[in-house]
Amino acid sequence: MLRCPRMTDAPVKTPSRTRRMVRKVTLGLVALVVVLAGLAVFLVYRPIARRPGLTLATAQAPDFTLPDQNGVSTSLTTLTAHGPAVLVFYRGFW
Repeated sequence: MLRCPRMTDAPVKTPSRTRRMVRKVTLGLVALVVVLAGLAVFLVYRPIARRPGLTLATAQAPDFTLPDQNGVSTSLTTLTAHGPAVLVFYRGFW
């Protein structure tokens, strides 16, 4: 009597031990490359951020007067009279 194979009778392919080891080693090498690339970017850009002449975000800006969006001249002294101010620079036209 012929028997029709069922789906449950089909052998399940499991990755061999060597294939699993190759996957783990490959994943480890990819992770190492990503970490080393991040470290390289950090080491390249860290000295750029510490160049002389750059002001820190916490440094106090010198007083200046600029027109606002309505064309009225506004100075930094008037903006900071009641507390700290945040300056936002728009690039282009909105």
